[in-house]
Amino acid sequence: ITSYILYHAIRNMIRALAIIMQKVPVGVDLEKVKTKLEELPELLDAHDLHIWSLDGRFMVMTLHAQVAPERTLMELEQIKFKIHAKMRKLGIHHVTVEFEPAGVDCLGCGKDGKTHKALRSAKDHSH
Repeated sequence: ITSYILYHAIRNMIRALAIIMQKVPVGVDLEKVKTKLEELPELLDAHDLHIWSLDGRFMVMTLHAQVAPERTLMELEQIKFKIHAKMRKLGIHHVTVEFEPAGVDCLGCGKDGKTHKALRSAKDHSH
């Protein structure tokens, strides 16, 4: 009985630590997330992408989305809606999008908006 309790206690501690460290939740495929974002032609780039869970089930995502500078507020809302819809299909329940006009430095990650192409490359800020 002791080994059973110890096994489950350690397993639960490991899961809790992953949540506290905001690790990408088990079952979330970052490559699939990137692929879905790449399907949106309005989205020129996405970076500073973070996915985590506060309870192990409810997934949260934040990202910086680079768009053409001439996009209107209504167009941005439509893009945001498309991002939310695609992410819900992947089990990500809450998405916060920070829009950036193309060619402007990314204030959140210190990268040049003209050269920072995390979505199109294999390496990015993903956690």
